[in-house]
Amino acid sequence: MMRKLWGIIVAFIGVSIVVMAEHEDRHFWQASMKDEIWKTITSRRNCAKAKNVVVFIGDGMGIPVITAARILKGQKAGKTGEETFLNFERFPYTGLMRV
Repeated sequence: MMRKLWGIIVAFIGVSIVVMAEHEDRHFWQASMKDEIWKTITSRRNCAKAKNVVVFIGDGMGIPVITAARILKGQKAGKTGEETFLNFERFPYTGLMRV
């Protein structure tokens, strides 16, 4: 029983290393961030006067929780997770507050 379990663990670790090795290349991350910066620079901002304001309060959503949610979303989509964004991370303006 223990040998079978050990083989499963080793196989799982091997798959994780192979999947993560694809995105460990610095050129992948540099190209990804260049695309994000270019999208931010070239996007048109709405400068009109606001009629309404919507405030999302994510109580308990600290940096570790958001990162875990992002990785889970990416893994469910068949990716490693780090390259995925949550929907609210695409909002033009966000902020963090600590009390």
